[in-house]
Amino acid sequence: MEFRQLRYFLCVLKHGSINRAAVALNVTQPSLSHSIKALETSVGARLLLRGGGGVRATPIGEVFERYATNIIREAEKALGEVSALRSGGRTRVSVGVMSVFSLKFAPRIISQFVVENPSVEIDIASFTSKSEQVIQRLQAAEWDLALTLLPDDFVCPPDMACRQLGTAHSHVYARADHPLVNRQDVSLRDMAAFPWAVTNIGSSEQLLNETFATQDLAPDIRVRTNDINQVLSLAYTHPFLCLLPAQTIAEDVASGQMVRIDQSFLHTQASIAILYSNLAERTVGMRNFIRLCAEETAAAAAHIPRPRTPREAGQIH
Repeated sequence: MEFRQLRYFLCVLKHGSINRAAVALNVTQPSLSHSIKALETSVGARLLLRGGGGVRATPIGEVFERYATNIIREAEKALGEVSALRSGGRTRVSVGVMSVFSLKFAPRIISQFVVENPSVEIDIASFTSKSEQVIQRLQAAEWDLALTLLPDDFVCPPDMACRQLGTAHSHVYARADHPLVNRQDVSLRDMAAFPWAVTNIGSSEQLLNETFATQDLAPDIRVRTNDINQVLSLAYTHPFLCLLPAQTIAEDVASGQMVRIDQSFLHTQASIAILYSNLAERTVGMRNFIRLCAEETAAAAAHIPRPRTPREAGQIH
């Protein structure tokens, strides 16, 4: 098996035609067909199907395509890393960051990464998509890794690696002068009387609807957004209730701007995790970013303030 054969194979799939791929590669059609046949012999299975609609991958070819893509990507990355080191240039890390971390959690990690890794550039893409779409982007080599939340029942694909960093607990919060802040044992009926601003990331809205439905109630959801900054901005200026991970608003709670509502109905948890392809050797930049994510998660867990409700603050005994 040769790198040239892998590139030829991927080019044929890209163009859907042996002839068009041969033109793009500037090789003859017989030469390209011979290389593909040699690759299939080396793999021990047929990788491509030829028909009236063009050339497409067999089921085995679809699996092999992901590996071939990563092999070529990592080979090119290795050459780029070596070239950058030799010339004194910068290498690059591409990271997908779930938008719930975009407020203060991820910026602290990124800032520290820049300080510690002056020879590495970092590309950040914010996302709100579910884990299936995130995995597809990682498999397609759009990102080197992704910082995300994963449900308890998440099953990591065999070609991916998952490093769990900690647990994000979500609770109901509101601004400090919200009428429910000074209430003890807030009920669902109490919360149904106020508007909600929710993120459409994950299953927050579904949880609200299902929980309120247990008492034949419905949450008054007025705003849906994929931007956690919008949720907090709205909560600062209007008596919205919101369901948010404690790590994302720890500083706002510590400063007294946001307060956790004393209720026992609505609570979720998810794993804070890093996902990346296990087909690739991690670069120094990737390893450093993962380390900083782990450190920030641990620091956030250690400093999340206790809820500032009357009961938990010791004002009511």
